[in-house]
Amino acid sequence: MAQQLVLLLFLFSVGCVSLHEPNSVRAAMDLVPYIVIEDEMTSRIVIGIDVGVKESQLRDTLAQAASDHQDDRARDYLFSDRLIVEAYLMTGDLKSSIAAGKLIRYVSPKSSDGNQTSEKIHSVSQKDIVYLNLLAARGSIR
Repeated sequence: MAQQLVLLLFLFSVGCVSLHEPNSVRAAMDLVPYIVIEDEMTSRIVIGIDVGVKESQLRDTLAQAASDHQDDRARDYLFSDRLIVEAYLMTGDLKSSIAAGKLIRYVSPKSSDGNQTSEKIHSVSQKDIVYLNLLAARGSIR
């Protein structure tokens, strides 16, 4: 019990873990444009989004970026079966030093014919882990 309480306190002190409604409740996605800042075709992608983003837009844009890139043929999942998408806030030439959000998604292995066997997920699903830290990211723009 004490360990669970400590874990919850840690998660909320670092940032907000997104608790989201099932996809059927949220019919339309609330996307904002993003740019890929860093992508070495490993299991991590870094994107940049506008500083004026809302939490729902951040969550949906993280999910869309994961869906857009999870099945890239050149992507290497050799050391991890998860795709991590980190979003940083951008305004002009400035970027936040703290990530505004992070999505971690399980990606199933490729089948013997080389095709990805994972289904395309275009919104945050119950398989995704989402961390949001929007306020701290806004304060870290320099």
